[in-house]
Amino acid sequence: MVGVKEDTEIADMRSPALLLQENLLSFERVKSVCSADFFEIINEEGKTAEELFTKANAKLRSEAKDWLKRTAENCTIVAVLIATVTFAAAYTIPGGPNQSTGYPVLLAQPFFVIVTIGDVLSITFALTSQ
Repeated sequence: MVGVKEDTEIADMRSPALLLQENLLSFERVKSVCSADFFEIINEEGKTAEELFTKANAKLRSEAKDWLKRTAENCTIVAVLIATVTFAAAYTIPGGPNQSTGYPVLLAQPFFVIVTIGDVLSITFALTSQ
């Protein structure tokens, strides 16, 4: 009965993946408390408890799958935008170049090293997150 829920529930704002995880954890908790042979019992329809759970959560499983795909796509878009900005920042010299020598104006400052390391780390993380 853990896997079979009524449709009278109030609309839940959580993601389908979290709802499915909650249902699965509830099912596993009940399964750990009950004896093993109890879950092998077949009901009037010829289904075990696990088959009933799978059938009851089939729609939620497909919704969770679609939600995860959309979330991954959105995260990829954000990662590409971050990579674009950090790529531009990596090729921009902090303080600008000296017009006569071409070397960075802030080369001797500790700030220059901090900004450079930050640029390298940000572009590395943005590109590896994709």
